[in-house]
Amino acid sequence: MIKMNLMDVLLFQDRKELGKLLQGIDSNINVHSKREMIEVLYAELTNFHQFSKKFQLLSNDAKRIALTLCFDEKLFLSKEELFGFVPKFDQESFHALVEELTSCGILFAYANKNYLIPIQIKDELIRCFKMNMDVHSFIFPSLEETNVEMEIVNDILSFIDIVVDSPLPLTKNGLIHKKDFQAIMKQFSIKETIPDEKWRFGYGRRFSYYPDRFSFIYDFCFNRKWINETDGTLVIGEKVNELESLKLDIFIQSLVNYWLTLYRRPIPTIKLLFKLFMGLVEDGNGIEEEGIIYEFTPLVTDYYYDTKEDVIKKRFINMLVNLNIIKPIERNGLRFYTVGPAKYLL
Repeated sequence: MIKMNLMDVLLFQDRKELGKLLQGIDSNINVHSKREMIEVLYAELTNFHQFSKKFQLLSNDAKRIALTLCFDEKLFLSKEELFGFVPKFDQESFHALVEELTSCGILFAYANKNYLIPIQIKDELIRCFKMNMDVHSFIFPSLEETNVEMEIVNDILSFIDIVVDSPLPLTKNGLIHKKDFQAIMKQFSIKETIPDEKWRFGYGRRFSYYPDRFSFIYDFCFNRKWINETDGTLVIGEKVNELESLKLDIFIQSLVNYWLTLYRRPIPTIKLLFKLFMGLVEDGNGIEEEGIIYEFTPLVTDYYYDTKEDVIKKRFINMLVNLNIIKPIERNGLRFYTVGPAKYLL
């Protein structure tokens, strides 16, 4: 990833822009010396104590956009590309957001009316978020490894074996019959029941009928062409043989990539959530569930009947558990999450 240094960005700014950034800084600065202005600004913007104060004061939208840009692979973004991160904003709200980020020295205008965040500022933004999460992270020194099974992989293989042994008849709507679904669940390590929620949509092809985890497994296998729906019957797909040579780490990575793609429409920041979270979960530590929900909900929006809290709990945390990336631990009536076996393969 190409990076731009803060000093280079400050050198590009004219005195007018530097003057705006210096507003509120208590210092006897010679505003006729660009060099002195830059030196003072550089020291101010790289002072983590001061920067963390600014971060806490940012609006939720500003935090979300700033953190998203920390992981964006493009060095420069046009104003139109920036607007793409907040498609529901009107022009006035968008300009206010840009002003909020530029006035505090996070986002900078650069050549050809493009924008960027310097690498030092990106590092500080991520550091601020991690610092906020530290208060929700606890050490579990006596943590014992009780389950190293890749349950998601085992259950996918069980599902494929069931279809190999006996193709399943489907309903007129292309769904597995209830009795066959119950038989599948008997073979699975994680049991689910068919949901009775009236409104279920947005998270997969068969999400409206199947429970969350099985819906994902079914859609993943269908997408990989390991299963196929033909003439009212669920049969083995044309590419199922690739399972014979598929390495476990590639298997896990393909599951994660599919999840991030499948959930991107209802949760546009899903990749940001994942990258931030993967930098937090560590061996021997547990992160409190309520802390995850509290710190991550500002980075998402409601999705129809899913509140922001639902999005983080049901669609993000629970899916990380389903993918064996994290696992839950109950202590003193509280729920924590720590490293799962799949985390080591990513």
